[in-house]
Amino acid sequence: MGRLRLLFAALLLCGAVSYSYAQKINDIDITVRLNPDGSGDLSEVWDVEVESGTEWYVPVGNLDRMDIKDFRVYENGVEFVNEGRHWDVDRSAREKAGRCGIVDKGRQGLELCWGQGSYGPHRWTVRYRIEGLVQAYDDYDGFNFMFVNPGMGSGPAHVRVVLENGASDSLWTSGNVRVWGFGHEGEIHVTDGRVVQETSGKMSSDARVITMVRFDKGLFSPAVVNEGPFSDLQDRAMKGSSYGEDDPIEGFIKFVMALAVGAFLFVVVVFPIMIGMGYKYRKSIFGTRKITGWYRDVPLGGNIPAAYYIYKKGCLVSNGQSGILGV
Repeated sequence: MGRLRLLFAALLLCGAVSYSYAQKINDIDITVRLNPDGSGDLSEVWDVEVESGTEWYVPVGNLDRMDIKDFRVYENGVEFVNEGRHWDVDRSAREKAGRCGIVDKGRQGLELCWGQGSYGPHRWTVRYRIEGLVQAYDDYDGFNFMFVNPGMGSGPAHVRVVLENGASDSLWTSGNVRVWGFGHEGEIHVTDGRVVQETSGKMSSDARVITMVRFDKGLFSPAVVNEGPFSDLQDRAMKGSSYGEDDPIEGFIKFVMALAVGAFLFVVVVFPIMIGMGYKYRKSIFGTRKITGWYRDVPLGGNIPAAYYIYKKGCLVSNGQSGILGV
């Protein structure tokens, strides 16, 4: 189990999903079943309050060698009419109600669209397949994908992403699967043969949910094969993130340990050397060990014997020479 850290850099190398309006989003529950060829079947349940607009659309960018297939939308058990990649954005809310489709933006990616219908509460189930989600590398298989993008105006109150093993009979464990989460406060871990990522507390409008997973070889037979190690993808994803930075508690422990080591070295090394050189510890006399600066009158309130003694014997340590230090 690991605490998630915030990712501050722009993410140019992972799939990206973003959303259209500043609606109230109560919950996004995403389940991804990963198949032997590396494709992923997504089922997303959106619990929202519609406050404006005529449609909800989900831009999916930075797909690279990935593609979206079999897009479907349901509400109250009723499947929306699918218009394929011929979605007309210039229609009224009534004309878009109960319908869904895709807008192809070319190099900018795709927009998954559906009619919002009436204002107020809605609970949509959105399903589609991402082909080429898990890709092969020289040493491992894996991916880095943004399941929830920033810029929704109002951040979701809660998001959960669950990855399920539909690829092999091998149980996913922390020994053969490594996970990282970026973009929000929460947790990500491997448990009961699944990867579970979940936010803690309401997300800010600029938060996001990004999942990076590394699988040992043999768990998948990915259709998409890359040259080079998985660490190339990992290094790019880590750049700008707080992974690798010292935890505050960890930093405090290191600080205390450094102080302890310093004190130990002083006691067993430095102090014996000083004693061997004839230095002795001098106690504070009359509230001080030395007199600094210039005085027109006798220092220490005119106490001549005290001033003479401090001038002659004062300072924290002495090697027997005059103690007139710092005058």
